[in-house]
Amino acid sequence: MAAMLVVACGAAATGEYELIEPVDLGVDHLSQEVVQAIVEGTLEPPEYSSVPAASGTHAPSPTPCGVYRQEVPEIFNIHALEHGAVIFYYRADLLEEEQRNEVEELARELSTHVIVMPFAEMEEPMALVAWGKLARVAAFDLEAARSFWGEFAQLGPEAGIACDLAVDEGQGQ
Repeated sequence: MAAMLVVACGAAATGEYELIEPVDLGVDHLSQEVVQAIVEGTLEPPEYSSVPAASGTHAPSPTPCGVYRQEVPEIFNIHALEHGAVIFYYRADLLEEEQRNEVEELARELSTHVIVMPFAEMEEPMALVAWGKLARVAAFDLEAARSFWGEFAQLGPEAGIACDLAVDEGQGQ
């Protein structure tokens, strides 16, 4: 996995984060047949240069911006990044319910170009992802998420496409 370290600020709950720029794997779209095979588990998904992925081959339709309580396959999330969305991933087993609720509420406040969802395949409790940008956050840090979104939202290769909050699985829970 190749990555270039750009900034090393990292401190817990300060709004600072360590920014990594993984190798840009481009904007190629998978065919619907390949996407279906990946979703069904009969074909392995593409390999990416980071976990979670910050660019690369992806589905032709993006994950709608919003708050999710279940993981969505990365092949859809990467397309949302291409449109300029920022994803706040969290490890459900490493965040308290109150912390999860706080990051979901931040997404509602930001209201555009943001996705919140669990992601089990990372070591840290949080990861902040935009197209070509990744910050792994060693401790829950809402201010880091807000800062990352402010710096990188709407900067993907296909930025300018609307991505208002369309899904809210956490509403009223």
